[in-house]
Formats: sequence, structure tokens, C-alpha cells
Amino acid sequence: MGKPSKQEACAGKIASLKRELDSLEACLLRVREQLNGLESAFAPETPMQIFLFQEFEFRGKNYYGSAIPSSDGFVVRKGSLSVRKWSESLHPRVRTMGGKLLEEGVVDGDGKFTRDYVFSSATFAAQILCGYSVSGPKVWKMGDVSYGEYKKGLVED
Repeated sequence: MGKPSKQEACAGKIASLKRELDSLEACLLRVREQLNGLESAFAPETPMQIFLFQEFEFRGKNYYGSAIPSSDGFVVRKGSLSVRKWSESLHPRVRTMGGKLLEEGVVDGDGKFTRDYVFSSATFAAQILCGYSVSGPKVWKMGDVSYGEYKKGLVED
């Protein structure tokens, strides 16, 4: 066999880097899950810590989610249910993430979360659940209080 062409060498390097990235993402997910477990092991003491332990819900006809804010983002809890198809008008990043969660087993074939998952924002988490564009701070609720209202109330006090 001859020496691989530049294009073949580049394609091989890209494939290798993608595998390495997948491995690092899986490792990061395990670390985040451990961190979430440690956070939940300590009783809240300050208003910010209390905030981190509040559970919010978002529900519709074909989806349901419970989530808690964390220092890393917004944690959708195991057992939450996502739609299985996302609107074409939804940002491609959100649609891609939905497929990735399915591939990684975070969400099963029925749309059910098999474990807690940290999203970068409440909006991103809500859009994954319902499949269309929404404002996370408005739709995640704790009783009659939205996540945005609750968060604002903590800052104003």
C-alpha cells in the first residue's frame, strides 16, 4: 500500500478527533452527574443555595419535565418526557441536541429521560422537551410562579 493522500489523512484525523470529543463529552456528563449528586447531598443555607434546590415543572399534551437550577445550568430530572419530533422552525442546534440525547441514551426511544441532564439554560431545556420555541424562564413553573419571576424575586430581596 502507498502513502495515504492528504485528504485521507485529514479524514482519519477528523474521525479520531470526533471519537475523542465523544469520549470527553461522556466523561463530562459523568462528572456533572456526580457534582449534581454532591450538590443535593448538602442542605441549603443561603438564598442562592435554596434557589438551587427548587424544583420547577413544564408540561404540555405530549411532554412533561421537572428540573432544578444548578450552578452549571438547568438540570432536567430523570423521568421527564420529551417530544420525539422537533419543529423545523426550531434552531438547528436544539434539534441536533435532541438527536444526540437519544443517541447517548439520555433519552430513550419513547422520549423519557433515563437520567438527570444538565442543559446550559432553562430555555434550551424547555425547547428540547416541547419541540418548539419557548422562553424557559416563562414556562418553567413552581406552582403559579415562573422560574423567571422566582429568580428575579431572589435578586430583588
